[in-house]
Amino acid sequence: MFAVQAGASASTPAPVQSDAANGHHASNNGNGNTNGTNGNGAPKHPEPSAQPVWAQSLLGQTNALVDVYAAALSTASSKHGNQVKPEDVRTLLVTARIQRAG
Repeated sequence: MFAVQAGASASTPAPVQSDAANGHHASNNGNGNTNGTNGNGAPKHPEPSAQPVWAQSLLGQTNALVDVYAAALSTASSKHGNQVKPEDVRTLLVTARIQRAG
């Protein structure tokens, strides 16, 4: 669960306008996000400073959990082969995360 800071707006942000070198424009997909690429084919992501503090925190925590999950998968695979399945690692990670949050 996360809390939205007091005074934070729940309204849809204005669409992002950009003129890419290839002549394509970002288009609003209806939910406040834009479709497009950053010029090298990768999807655009908003600058972290443009995101609310809670969103930056959530992104940081999620990225850290992905790194932990990948490291745990690697360890499980190298030490235990196929005896420990990715679903087992995910279950252990989620359980440990829930216990730490409580």
